[in-house]
Amino acid sequence: MKKIIAALVLCIVSTLCFGQEKIGTYHSNYFDKDFYVEYSEKTGEYYIQIVGETATKHCCFIVKDIDNFRTSLSDAKDKYAEWVKVAKENNVKTMDKDMDIKFSKGTFAWYGREWYFNFYAVPKPRFLITSTGDYLFLLFSGKEFSASDNQYITEKAYWAFSSVSEIEELLNLISQETLQKFLDSKAAKDDLFK
Repeated sequence: MKKIIAALVLCIVSTLCFGQEKIGTYHSNYFDKDFYVEYSEKTGEYYIQIVGETATKHCCFIVKDIDNFRTSLSDAKDKYAEWVKVAKENNVKTMDKDMDIKFSKGTFAWYGREWYFNFYAVPKPRFLITSTGDYLFLLFSGKEFSASDNQYITEKAYWAFSSVSEIEELLNLISQETLQKFLDSKAAKDDLFK
């Protein structure tokens, strides 16, 4: 019950403070969890939930230039698919390799006792074959960030995808078409109550 109340309070505070609204969710099989994506009309930013060091902390990656992010994520998805195929064809059982795909910086935000931000977070893509034989596409992968206003407050970020379809699910969620449907639906609801 406490977790439900805490989640509701966090959603209300999040909406009031930043004005973002939930567009939808995407799933990570690796974490066996759904994560949300929110959008702020006020700032034009996407808030993509990711995993922090502790499950009780609320973490997200804030993206302003969504077109650039989508292009990099799509390129990484294609590289991931290629490397999975090569690994399977050549019976490669272990691998941990950085991908040479550049992402633009965004903001990593997390909630501890208050909201903390690192305004210079750059996702670093990696390909990993785990000891259990999972093929993972990772962004951040345990990268530790310091709060921009206090270097002693830190948080680690984890973002893992275990299939092309999971990456595509996020790409579809942050597409212009999905955003337009969301905005049209919101406008239609607002028109009902004039």
